[in-house]
Amino acid sequence: MEVLISVKSVGGLAASDDKIEIISSGSMDVEGDLVTLTYQESADEDMVFTTTLTVDGNDRAQLTRSGPFAGTRMTIEKGRRHLCHYQTPYGSMMIGVFGEKIRSRISENDGGQIDLCYTLDVNSEFHGRNEVSISVKPRPGAVLS
Repeated sequence: MEVLISVKSVGGLAASDDKIEIISSGSMDVEGDLVTLTYQESADEDMVFTTTLTVDGNDRAQLTRSGPFAGTRMTIEKGRRHLCHYQTPYGSMMIGVFGEKIRSRISENDGGQIDLCYTLDVNSEFHGRNEVSISVKPRPGAVLS
């Protein structure tokens, strides 16, 4: 289904929290508890990449990116830490991702909400805490499945 996706993210160290908001058209596939969102993001006209977020119930999420940051793959799992590959304009690095909360309230016909909360560490040193709220709505005129 074609959808409108709004991503609001607050994260970083407490004294310097970064706030990001993106609105993009994309697609949503729902199979039972498995929800897959695919959408494009851009830092500027030369850096457009495709993000795929797959959420499995309220326990696990996988984020991958293709484009200039190809190779980014993050696993967020409630109560577990995963070492993940993160690609930046300056090169790639391994980061630790510890999932605190995953909450998916998605309906195949109506869209819904996905909330993620996780901490990041680099070289096993705390780097920040991120809270991501993703709102999904059917695109006006989209054909429902």
